[in-house]
Amino acid sequence: MNRNQKVGLAVIVILVITSLIGCNPDEAYAFPRKLLGIKDKEEQVNLIDQFYIDKSERENRQKKETGSYTNTHESGKTYVGKGPKTRSQRSGKRIAKRHDDPHRSTEHTPAENDREAFKQESIRLDSEGGPKSDSNYNKYESPGKLYREQDGEARR
Repeated sequence: MNRNQKVGLAVIVILVITSLIGCNPDEAYAFPRKLLGIKDKEEQVNLIDQFYIDKSERENRQKKETGSYTNTHESGKTYVGKGPKTRSQRSGKRIAKRHDDPHRSTEHTPAENDREAFKQESIRLDSEGGPKSDSNYNKYESPGKLYREQDGEARR
């Protein structure tokens, strides 16, 4: 069990103990300390604080990282999406499994914000024949289409 798993387990144990038994958090800290081999309460509090800080930083970084992507599969069909690189890889795996078509490559372009990422996605999708085209796995139009229309970049 790695450090983050231990801290996560400690947080869960503390929450369960305090809510089910109704004891105060100071009493609840004793059990996970013994279970995880943590020497003192201060070390446990520091680990838990660091766990929440690390989690918060990861979430903020993912929120900041956005863009659009085109995943290409073995058949040559594509899937266009919006999000960080990690999202593109999850989409690639999902589409590969659903259609028995292995994911082969990803082209990702960062965007300044979600609106711009949606607009990029819409442009990519148009270049792939639009939703429901035989050349891609996309079923729905991107919200970026409307944003492009609102910004005078595309017509209905």
